[in-house]
Amino acid sequence: DNFTSDHPNSTWTCRICTLRNEGSSSRCLACLEERMRGERSLKGWSCKFCTLHNDEQTLNCLACGQWRYSTGPPVGNTKVFST
Repeated sequence: DNFTSDHPNSTWTCRICTLRNEGSSSRCLACLEERMRGERSLKGWSCKFCTLHNDEQTLNCLACGQWRYSTGPPVGNTKVFST
């Protein structure tokens, strides 16, 4: 199958690993999963930190827990260790 009819700037989200791929790609560049015919952008949002695609109603990412509208670096251990 050829997906060249897609808009050149379009993307699609892999249903297996959640990577956003170019619209013309027929396979995911990360996991090589084949794009399903008719697979288009999903309703929802992609986490800015881990890229998981979450549904519209979810306020925190189901994988990493980041808030949907978070900005900046991921929250974590920010303690600096010196040697």
